[in-house]
Amino acid sequence: MGHATHFLSRLERISPSQIELAKQLYYNPPLVRAILRGFGGAPTDRVAIALDAGPQAPHVIVTREGAFVTCLGPGMSVGDKPVMSRQALDDHMHFHRRLLATYEHIEGLSFERWGRGGIPGLMRRKAEALSRQDVEAMVPLQPLMLLDLCLRFVTAAKAARKHRNYLRDVMRKNPKLGRQKRNSGLLKEYWRNTWDVANYHVLLALGGPGDFLRLQTEDGLEEDPYLFLHIYNMLDGHVGLGLRSLWAAGMRGPLLIDQCEQLIAESLGNMCFAEIVATMTVSALRHPELYPRVDAFLRRFIEDEDPERVLICGYAMLVLLTSENLLELQREVGWQHYQQLYKDLPSGHRYYFERAEDAPDNLLMTIATYADNNYHTDLDAMWHLFACLPWLAKAEVHEIYLPAALIKPSDHLESAIRMLTGSSAVYGPGAPVRAELKPGRNALCSCGSGQKYKQCCLQVEA
Repeated sequence: MGHATHFLSRLERISPSQIELAKQLYYNPPLVRAILRGFGGAPTDRVAIALDAGPQAPHVIVTREGAFVTCLGPGMSVGDKPVMSRQALDDHMHFHRRLLATYEHIEGLSFERWGRGGIPGLMRRKAEALSRQDVEAMVPLQPLMLLDLCLRFVTAAKAARKHRNYLRDVMRKNPKLGRQKRNSGLLKEYWRNTWDVANYHVLLALGGPGDFLRLQTEDGLEEDPYLFLHIYNMLDGHVGLGLRSLWAAGMRGPLLIDQCEQLIAESLGNMCFAEIVATMTVSALRHPELYPRVDAFLRRFIEDEDPERVLICGYAMLVLLTSENLLELQREVGWQHYQQLYKDLPSGHRYYFERAEDAPDNLLMTIATYADNNYHTDLDAMWHLFACLPWLAKAEVHEIYLPAALIKPSDHLESAIRMLTGSSAVYGPGAPVRAELKPGRNALCSCGSGQKYKQCCLQVEA
């Protein structure tokens, strides 16, 4: 008998009003998981939730992941399990009901605040223009959007992969991709999908490794190591996209290391190697307990025969050894980008600065992560990506997005074409190979034997 069936069969032990409460919890897994995240208690696998006040109260037993195990009647012992009192349960439920009401209210303010489609619709429309203020407003609602975000993340990743492969093939056949009006819609869709993947991934990662592992194993999503690492985003080679996915990867670091090493064992190309090394590096920076394992991995490849892999491992080791020094370098890069992008700001603007020392550190750090260059075609851009990792590993989620007042519109078509051009050079299909022309069955064989092809080499080939 499974846990769910066992639990439901034991509800006869409690009163009708308590059954109603137990079923209310049972049929709302996101609420239960959110409540358990806010409950401390001893670090055990199971928790007892009281359905009434007093020492003789009945309890439901649930796992830390929110699965219901059994129901204990009045006076039955819960053993050594931590107990959430009825008062604590009511407080948590009241808080989350208010949070849910806020979420529904925000969803209802469709055209006033978030626009058509609510929060996911806003994320899709804004793409790279999603602002710091937008993210700060979304973060408290993340637990209530978790499954929806994950499904959207998977859908966007698959759509981006489909569009990427199709457009690469079109580009191979006709390099003048941007001048073909029939492809402009696909290019914009591809651009939005790549940013959807990055932004959904960032919000998903706020729950830490546990949410991703549970969603991957319990909610029926297909197992795909590339998807649940973040490689679909990194394949595009865009520094800004890559760094947001690396922030999310760093949050989930302990979950990723085994998958990283398995992918390396598959003899992937050097660019996939670089992306996996960057994932392991940011994971070690955010989770110091992973440093020895990542360091041993890098030392194994630092003497590789491939000079490009040696360079990539050298970047990673330099980042791990000199992370504090790189913060100042990133600040300088951010100031350079600030001078290029915002030279037209009026002197009275909130974010107008004449000198680098007047600008807040975190603002310059964030500006540095919005680089539009492509590390598939520019090794300097690859170093830029690695050099940002020490700050990225410590940044709060809102800090990796620019304030709304500093976001500038970009040319989606040009940006998408640059991404495709760079990634096609690394991953795209090669030039078509013309099949060897063979003689007709009754023609003379091309080997020079003087016999008909059907009586000579065709029989050998068969």
